[in-house]
Amino acid sequence: LETQYLGLLSAYSTGLPDVNDDPRTTWRGGFKIFEVLDRMFTIIFAVELALRFLALRCDMFKKALNWIDISVVAISILQWAVEYVPVNATTLRLVRAARLVRGVRFLKLSKVLASLTILIKCMRSSINILFW
Repeated sequence: LETQYLGLLSAYSTGLPDVNDDPRTTWRGGFKIFEVLDRMFTIIFAVELALRFLALRCDMFKKALNWIDISVVAISILQWAVEYVPVNATTLRLVRAARLVRGVRFLKLSKVLASLTILIKCMRSSINILFW
């Protein structure tokens, strides 16, 4: 939703004909809500990571998914700290895009997507046959 909101803001500011209303008035407080949600989830993930570290200690660093979580939480906290320091906007966008890796964890651990996982495994197995 945040990406849609930012896209609508860009479309309105460039004057695209499909966006007639200013998103700042139709989505009142949208930017603030997304900022609060972002910080809330950063805190939740950081606390979860700290609890996992307390439980697993050095064993935590043996799994690749934990390294992904560590880097995502570090990037989120770094972004939060850098918001008050003047930084190139493009660099900040790259840091925000890197946070999307957080979704990989949910895809790996979700039991809802078990059928999708089976389908992906079948496609991986059939690659050798396709390029025989």
